[in-house]
Amino acid sequence: MKIHELAHLSGVNPETIRMYRQKGLLHPARLANGYFDYSACNLYELMFVRKLRGANLGLETIASFYAEDGQAGALRNMKQEIRALEEAIRELEQRKKQLMSTLGHYVLFSNQPQQVQELTLRSECWFVPLELEPADSVCRRWMEHADALFTGIRIAPAYLEQPTQQVPYTMELGAYTEDLKRLKLPLPPQARRMPGGTYLSSFLEAETDGTLRGGQLQPVIDYAAAHHYRFCPEQGAFLYCLNGGEEALQLVFCFQVRVEPENG
Repeated sequence: MKIHELAHLSGVNPETIRMYRQKGLLHPARLANGYFDYSACNLYELMFVRKLRGANLGLETIASFYAEDGQAGALRNMKQEIRALEEAIRELEQRKKQLMSTLGHYVLFSNQPQQVQELTLRSECWFVPLELEPADSVCRRWMEHADALFTGIRIAPAYLEQPTQQVPYTMELGAYTEDLKRLKLPLPPQARRMPGGTYLSSFLEAETDGTLRGGQLQPVIDYAAAHHYRFCPEQGAFLYCLNGGEEALQLVFCFQVRVEPENG
């Protein structure tokens, strides 16, 4: 049969069939006039190539089926492809996990941004001060894996007892313990641990000058008093979104502080 007949029968366009033939994946007979004559066996070849392409195998791997060592070489190549797919799946699962975590934050907080929420956190995380120097600092090494980190701020615990009009904050980088282990990132002596437990959460709008309005802490303080909680030292915040522009940029953080019953 002619190439257009094979194309019609197989659903593969003629250009692709020619390319497969040129790469040695199809072996039609060549007629005296120079044209190729495709047989039922060539249709089987084409269906086989399509099946392997459907498994995302490269043409080089498929061509190994026709090599001198035949199946042995093809098996080696397919095992390599499987290992590559397994690594890609691990990376996709990690991306999915990060996206689900971000989505969870938005779903959890976006509907009631002004209210204090009481949460039970189960994942442990760590914070380190944001330091850009020296070049080999732990912070710089963490920033090489920005997709696994979250940017945050820290407020001195004393301001949760008696906030001032303007409360200073320090900038930090945070990461979950499991991500630190996966990426083999070091923990400096000054790293702060945030364990699982009961936390109070609220949004804080921070100015770019390193301060935030102290009145934003009052709802958290009032909630803790009303529910007979005392504040623990562990607290932190992750950057939720940005508001405004260059002239009036505000950083919106989701602030979380661990609490325990006063009589606990």
